[in-house]
Amino acid sequence: MAKKNLIVGVVAITVLSTSIVTDTAYGGRISINWKVSGVMSYVQFVPPVKHPPEVGILIDIVAKGAPGNAVAKVVGIPGRRISAPSPNCGDLEEIPFLENEMVVTFEDQSMLFAILKPGKGYICIGQEPAVFVLDVVGGTGEYEGVTGTLTNTFMGQQAGTSGILWANTGTMVGEIVK
Repeated sequence: MAKKNLIVGVVAITVLSTSIVTDTAYGGRISINWKVSGVMSYVQFVPPVKHPPEVGILIDIVAKGAPGNAVAKVVGIPGRRISAPSPNCGDLEEIPFLENEMVVTFEDQSMLFAILKPGKGYICIGQEPAVFVLDVVGGTGEYEGVTGTLTNTFMGQQAGTSGILWANTGTMVGEIVK
């Protein structure tokens, strides 16, 4: 019986020390590596009374990969269109973004919050990808208090004749720190 207890104790200590070493090795860093798809639509936001309505975009995303499958909603406020040649899109016209806010919801109902890094979001009008670099600013549940950076790169394609609805596919990669 004592030998059995000793073996159980050694196994328990080994498992515990392995998880401590694993946590230390990663330093609380979690990689984000998602394939994403969804829709983007042009909308008009009507903010609180002190602000006039603004044209913006609403993006719904399904994300598959690490650290788990999730859905996300993004709202964005575009700036003025830049004629070609543009800083990020070369021979294509560019729409820079002034603001983007994102909420990612995981299957366990934990959430991740992110906002656009100033000057780090744009859509190229044509075949080039759209790129948004976001700062992670917290979350709920498993992601409460996290920080980090995410880069969302996607291609869009008009999904009808109105120009209001677009289909998007791409990636979201980065790292969050607990």
